[in-house]
Amino acid sequence: MKVSDHACGRARELASVELDEGLSQLEQARLGVHVRRCAACREFRLSIRATTDTLRSAPLEQMERQIVLPHRRRMALRPLQVGVAAMIVVATGFGAFVPLHARLHRPLAPAVGGSNQGDLRVLRDVRLQQIKPRPVGLAGGIQ
Repeated sequence: MKVSDHACGRARELASVELDEGLSQLEQARLGVHVRRCAACREFRLSIRATTDTLRSAPLEQMERQIVLPHRRRMALRPLQVGVAAMIVVATGFGAFVPLHARLHRPLAPAVGGSNQGDLRVLRDVRLQQIKPRPVGLAGGIQ
């Protein structure tokens, strides 16, 4: 079989995983069937097993220099984060209170001196003019 064959590629992956004892029974069976038929994959399986055994049985090397990882300055940002969060809470509370407070002191309707129908009609017409949609001008401010 060719090494580029999909079945050979999959068998070589399984042979690598087998070294770490991570194969299921089905994967072990597939690998066994394939290496019985394919000499190249059988040789690959034996060679990686020998290489892995050699590396694992070798003594650990001591490093000549000590590796020191930089210390994180995570705590320095904590007060800043708390301060920003507190400001957001205060601004939100203030923003929610001010419009409500302003509405409470504003009269809802103009005071009417009498129940004269003519005065009420004028007030209604003024209010209708206030809420009437206004046309949007053209670009450049020309209307």
